[in-house]
Amino acid sequence: MDPLTHYIAGYFLGRRSQLGDAGIRAVTLCALLPDIDMIGAVAGWDALCELHRTATHSLLGALLIAVLVTVGFAVCRDKAQALQLLPWCVLGTLSHLFLDLFSFKTSLLSIFGVAAAQVGPEYLAGIELFWPLSTARFSFVTAGLLSQEFMNIAMLVIFSLVIGGVVSEARRGTAPWHAWTVFFRESNGNGWL
Repeated sequence: MDPLTHYIAGYFLGRRSQLGDAGIRAVTLCALLPDIDMIGAVAGWDALCELHRTATHSLLGALLIAVLVTVGFAVCRDKAQALQLLPWCVLGTLSHLFLDLFSFKTSLLSIFGVAAAQVGPEYLAGIELFWPLSTARFSFVTAGLLSQEFMNIAMLVIFSLVIGGVVSEARRGTAPWHAWTVFFRESNGNGWL
């Protein structure tokens, strides 16, 4: 899945938390952080294929990311509100894992006609959901549950629904991108969260 999809999923989950802009940013951050392992791309595609969708895309990794973001929230903001935020942060990281379960030989280059399989099958074959207990990769598509054609149609439908949600939010006077426009400047000056 792409970062925009993860961002929008995190944003809408954060809105449901009703914990304000700081809560929206924290949950959105949790929805994006599992892809921190993309840093392996600096060392080349082989390193990326070894690292991506392993530890940070596991249930244990999702829980650790949510706890770390919540602890950061408690230190920078409000300890009492952090307890309310933790389940939403867990949902944010789990949304990332769930969306990546639908990935099947997808890459940003595939929209330009470049075969995604050139990136390497290890990178595309799902997520290591039960790492460190198992290095088996899981995906709804590679399990034979869904075809590539179905996934293409499903992604178009989901994208259309997301765009509809963004337009609906904008008409109400709120905008999903607003959560990060105030990332560094809080009215009370208590840090980034």
